Amino acid sequence: MIPPRQMLTSLRTWLSKTIARKLLLAFFLVFIVTYSVTALVVESAVRSAVTDSELNSLSQLSQIKLNQFNTQFEELATNIRAWSKLDVMNDLASGDVDKRLEKTLVNLKSDYRLNGDIYAFNMAGDLIASSEDQHRTTTIPTAWKPQEPLKFINKHTDPLDGDDIAALTLPIKATFNDQFQLGTLVIAYHWGEVIAALPKNALLLNHAAAAVITQTTAIIPSAQFLSAGLANHHESVDVMASTLEMPATQESLFELAHQNGQITVSNKPYLLSSTLQNVGMLTGWQVVMLRPYKSLQQAIRSVVLKLIGLGLLLALPLVFAIRWLAKKLTSPLNALARFVSEINGTQDLSKRLTLESDDEIGRLAHDFNRMAERVESGTKAH
Repeated sequence: MIPPRQMLTSLRTWLSKTIARKLLLAFFLVFIVTYSVTALVVESAVRSAVTDSELNSLSQLSQIKLNQFNTQFEELATNIRAWSKLDVMNDLASGDVDKRLEKTLVNLKSDYRLNGDIYAFNMAGDLIASSEDQHRTTTIPTAWKPQEPLKFINKHTDPLDGDDIAALTLPIKATFNDQFQLGTLVIAYHWGEVIAALPKNALLLNHAAAAVITQTTAIIPSAQFLSAGLANHHESVDVMASTLEMPATQESLFELAHQNGQITVSNKPYLLSSTLQNVGMLTGWQVVMLRPYKSLQQAIRSVVLKLIGLGLLLALPLVFAIRWLAKKLTSPLNALARFVSEINGTQDLSKRLTLESDDEIGRLAHDFNRMAERVESGTKAH
């Protein structure tokens, strides 16, 4: 293998032999520098545009997912309100001795394709009917006791069957007298359906302090206002669901909840965008979407390869054009050099150089012919 120093020496020797080669190198270096700067500017602009596009896409996707969760639980709220007004709910007063209420709950679960269970409790808190048979307890859990017309209970363990759920509870009023409360109706929605709805590399967070902030605000706070208020509550962030490739530590949750753009998780770069729910039952819910930065790098790498290919494509005709131009510029000098060598070899001063050029080389050839004529005249005089 030829040493680099020797290769450099050989290249310098090759370039020093003709002006055409020096011109070729100079023009080519100008092209390389100019194109490289242009390519870097283009690559930077493409990187910025692709990053912004990816972040916008993640933001839209997180908003769509949060809207889907809202729609899902609003439908459940509509359903439980309608079910609580069915005439069969009056059977709570008699303890559902003929099992009509229980059959109705089973049918409701099947007809509405509910991914969860339905429970009906009487005023004493005893479980009277449900859409499934096996229970750990037959009394209403404290968390399910209604304290308002409709109560949403965030992710927790179902006291009756041990599964993770989110629950909706509603007081049941008698159809013959809406002032007379018969008991409580509960929908226990399986949390696995929430996890299944999350796309890959996503987090579902809950800010426990969000409810406090919204209650102390005279108007409905915007998502930006709520996010700013939550910045002072590091401890209130909880992970309710995750589809990340790696576990998110408690220390990183606050950063994930309040940053947007490029972020590092477990020493890997990601793009991050999120949407925070600021009104309704799901106030405090936040969908965080992440995308590995390597997927962005693949798109940028494709652009870089195309720029390199374009540079090579432009360089080929450019080399031939520069070579032709260098030859055209140096051909008069070559003719002058050959003429001088010929006179030096033959000592014939009667020869003249003919160059059809009005530039500096043409004037040099004209002055050289006049000098040769004077030398010839002086030689003949002696």
